[in-house]
Amino acid sequence: MMQLEVKMDFDKLINFEDTIDIKQTTGLSDEYYQMTLSQFVNTISKSVDASMTQSIHLPANCIRYVHIGLSLKLYCVVPKKQWIINYLGNYYKVGFPKLILEYLIVEKANAGSKSYEIKLKRIVAVKDNGPIKKDTKVFHFPYSHVDNYGSVCMGSTQIRDMSCLSELEAAHSYFFDSPFSSDYGEKILSKEPLHVLFAETFFEKDFNDELLVPHNKTFDAFFDLTK
Repeated sequence: MMQLEVKMDFDKLINFEDTIDIKQTTGLSDEYYQMTLSQFVNTISKSVDASMTQSIHLPANCIRYVHIGLSLKLYCVVPKKQWIINYLGNYYKVGFPKLILEYLIVEKANAGSKSYEIKLKRIVAVKDNGPIKKDTKVFHFPYSHVDNYGSVCMGSTQIRDMSCLSELEAAHSYFFDSPFSSDYGEKILSKEPLHVLFAETFFEKDFNDELLVPHNKTFDAFFDLTK
């Protein structure tokens, strides 16, 4: 009888392209090899009844996903970068910190096909100092569009339905393309007003992570992933 022994260090697994160690025992000998976490999930999914489970094609920047009843929550990372935004009708290239975006996914059935309804629920910032782990400290999103609890408001901008979850890799563009106003205001240690942050402090400059305001919670605790 063949047995598989899988070794995974969840603190070191950052995304589904990270490798895991596999030990395969047939009773006569042992074989050792590696595969990505994505390959392992797909292999296990194919080994059981297709009516029971399906592999899902996750975006490359996904670091965690959680089933909530019939819906799904995905946590995706957006790297520290300068983004062009529309603030009150004027365009600025502004430095943003590294971000974690929480999406709520609801599967929709449409005449034999399926699609996914996408809601961007919360955003937090993290310092750009290494991989995100369960105990990584999270910080307030420093600008407008996001309230003190991380909840996102993009006005009338909505993320379109998607046919495959891998499309979520670029879904953050909806957030950056939506017009920024002064709703919820700035949340930054320097106390500078929003228009100064956009037009001067971080205009065509990288964000200064030392100015982030802490949520005083870890990644797992903030998103209630400790259960």
